[in-house]
Amino acid sequence: MKRASSKCFVILFLLGLFLVPVVTLLKGGAEVSVYEQRTLASIPEATRQSVWDGTYFSQWETAYSDHIALRDTMLKTYTQLNLGLGRPVVNDLAVTEDKLLDFYGHSVWDLSYLTGEAQAMGERYAALNQAVQSYGGYFVFLGVPQQSTYFASSYPAYMDSRVWQTTAIQREVSAALEEAEVPFLNMTAVYAQEGNPADYYFKTDHHYAYPGAYAAYTALMEKIMADTQWELPVMGPEDLVWTTLPNPFLGSANRRLYALKDTDDRIEMASPKTEIPFTRTDNGQEVPSVLYRLPETQEELVDYTLYMGGRRRGNHHSNQPSVVKKGAHCRGLLYQCAGNSGLDELRRDPQLGLSPLYRGESAGLCESLSARRCDQRAG
Repeated sequence: MKRASSKCFVILFLLGLFLVPVVTLLKGGAEVSVYEQRTLASIPEATRQSVWDGTYFSQWETAYSDHIALRDTMLKTYTQLNLGLGRPVVNDLAVTEDKLLDFYGHSVWDLSYLTGEAQAMGERYAALNQAVQSYGGYFVFLGVPQQSTYFASSYPAYMDSRVWQTTAIQREVSAALEEAEVPFLNMTAVYAQEGNPADYYFKTDHHYAYPGAYAAYTALMEKIMADTQWELPVMGPEDLVWTTLPNPFLGSANRRLYALKDTDDRIEMASPKTEIPFTRTDNGQEVPSVLYRLPETQEELVDYTLYMGGRRRGNHHSNQPSVVKKGAHCRGLLYQCAGNSGLDELRRDPQLGLSPLYRGESAGLCESLSARRCDQRAG
């Protein structure tokens, strides 16, 4: 009996070794991981060089691990097990009662390098500021904290929230931009003055929610008008129709947990009561004039890209005279709130020559006050 069971085990083991690779190769598979938001490795092509130096075999190993049968099921089960065990960190996320936050570990390092990097950044933005002013525009560096910085107080007491680092980043960036005479609006401070309302940011996504974006819009418009004495149209809450979608929301953090974290996050959006005519082009081709990529049903899963309207590289143009020009990370939420202002993506306008000045800076525009950039440096 014992010998028969041993033989059965060996046979099952060998079948598994044979069948799993065969099924993996035959089943095909997705080219993109929806939950990991990355392109999966493709089957490599053999060349003399790749076979000789061994890269062909390492590429096969990567492709096999990306497409192995039941891969998503196994990863999701593993994630569900860790959540069920109540572990405080799952898939590099700090899991609290109602929020998912970036996990930073427990290391501390010297921040003296921040001064030099902030000064170099200030010099680059000074050049961009001068270019914008040369054609009569007004440039403001808008610093928006990422979600883990905004909810730093939600971290457990035993876990590092990196407040010591993000505070230093804010201080150095502010000082460098002031020295470079670049207008700076620190939304971390503005939000703090408003009491850091809970609905300003998603609990399971690293972006701010619509109320937080609207607060950034109003603060930005107020600063521009105060600094320039321009009279600009500002849309108040009463000028907008506010809507909360009933659809389940898949945040960028919850995506990493295979949507297993229960959340009451929902997409909120607003549209002007008075329609503002505009045209839209993507890659030079005229497309429907929409700002939101709305779901077809109330059951459909939605994520933050809804705000972008399926946007690719392109421009939005108002049919009204241009007053405010802006581009970069925050456009999807703030376009329509500019009232009768024209909104063009100036960094790609060849006549203005701003592209070289913007290169490499757009991500910093909204995230310089976050820990992400310095996390990468610190490794």
